[in-house]
Amino acid sequence: MKHRFSFVLTLWWVLILGMLAVLMLIFAPKNERVSDIDNRMLAGVPELTKETFLSAEFMQGVDSWLSDSFFAREEIVSLTKGLLASTAFERYEKDIEAELAKEQEEAEKKLLAQEESEQNLDSDVNTQDVAPSEESDAISQTDQAGQPGENVLTDDSEEIPAEEIPAEEIPDDAADEEAPKEVIRGSAYLWMEMTDGTRENLYTFSEKNINTVAKMLDAYRDALGEDGTVHYMQIPYSTTAYRWLNNTHKYCGWGSNVEDALRSRVKSGVYIHNIAEIFEEPLKNGEYLYYRSDHHWSPRGAALACSAIMASQGYPTVDFDDYNYLVHNKFYGSLFDASAPEKVKSDTLEIWYPNLPERHFLVQRLTRLEEHALMDYERKNYRAYLFGTLGPWRLIDTGYSTGRNALIISDSYGTAFAPFLLPYYDTVLMTDLRPDYYNKTLAGASVREYIKQYDIDDVYMVLSTNSGVHKKYSLSYMMKYLD
Repeated sequence: MKHRFSFVLTLWWVLILGMLAVLMLIFAPKNERVSDIDNRMLAGVPELTKETFLSAEFMQGVDSWLSDSFFAREEIVSLTKGLLASTAFERYEKDIEAELAKEQEEAEKKLLAQEESEQNLDSDVNTQDVAPSEESDAISQTDQAGQPGENVLTDDSEEIPAEEIPAEEIPDDAADEEAPKEVIRGSAYLWMEMTDGTRENLYTFSEKNINTVAKMLDAYRDALGEDGTVHYMQIPYSTTAYRWLNNTHKYCGWGSNVEDALRSRVKSGVYIHNIAEIFEEPLKNGEYLYYRSDHHWSPRGAALACSAIMASQGYPTVDFDDYNYLVHNKFYGSLFDASAPEKVKSDTLEIWYPNLPERHFLVQRLTRLEEHALMDYERKNYRAYLFGTLGPWRLIDTGYSTGRNALIISDSYGTAFAPFLLPYYDTVLMTDLRPDYYNKTLAGASVREYIKQYDIDDVYMVLSTNSGVHKKYSLSYMMKYLD
């Protein structure tokens, strides 16, 4: 009798669990959706194909879907976090988060130090007394072959700058070209102007890579309509800017001629913007275009670049001071070293408010998902802008009526740039093609198909030097995902 009772009890448990599983399969959300609590996309039902089944990708997808779709998930997660916040577990969780943030910060500093060392290596062997006309001739011969407005201010001066610092820049495996011992005919450079009249070359862009990027830009121009335009910019890192600004006894400016090299090779309708040239005089005048404690440009730099680009096309501009901002003082970014705080000054984080109501959506498989807030006004680091990189696609209905739509293809520099582009377009579509952020399966279509689906008129490629002419982003990923 005892064994029979145990058997019946077990059978009832199996039946109950089976019924719960059936109910979950019926009523659980089937599509991917945004979790505001986790700040990520929750998994949907995976697509069943022969390939996904044989590769076990389908079963992995089912597992992810079930773990993200249990009954009252958001409420349970929220309740759990609330309980943790009131127990000793909170201290443990904060310790773990601090450790992860430290690891991310160290990884990013390692990347930035590597880039700085590459610049130093280039400068050691590339310091040349080169007249501008000599480099211009080399390229032509080869071709034949501030203060905010009405702002809401929050004073965070008492805050300990120990907030998470995400590793925004993901290094690719495209090694920098070896710095030449002399100026090479056909190559182009990003350099520092030295006070003794010579130049210190920091980056070298080979003729082969320049030709590859030019062909890519032409391919994107061909994907657009008759009056479509493509805009390409390569933005120097903040570390490059402060290399000059913190050593004015040695440097008096900077310059770049890779833009001229590209211009001579691309079709009509492709525009190359020289950010180093646009920024040079404002930087000399002390304008706050780059963060001191972070490797990104500031919104003031992004706004200046956007206004210069739109003015060059004949548009009346909406400038930085035409917006309002939420201001956080004492912002410390990716370059801050808590063990030596005197080495890097704190920054001011200015988070943009739109002038017109906008709507922001994450996009997958050519389809809008749930609406998502555009700016994170609670966060006090660079990821406040557009919540950082969210992929694979996102779309902003700007609230303006211009009759044109734009696509921004960028690395993390694009999240500060995008808000200032909104007044010029009805819709702004965005993507980041770096491998850690772009998922071809979730995208569900090529860049060309997105251009067609959303009737894109103009494409803006907003890239730091870490994604520029000598890196895989420009050399490979752009063409790889176009079709």
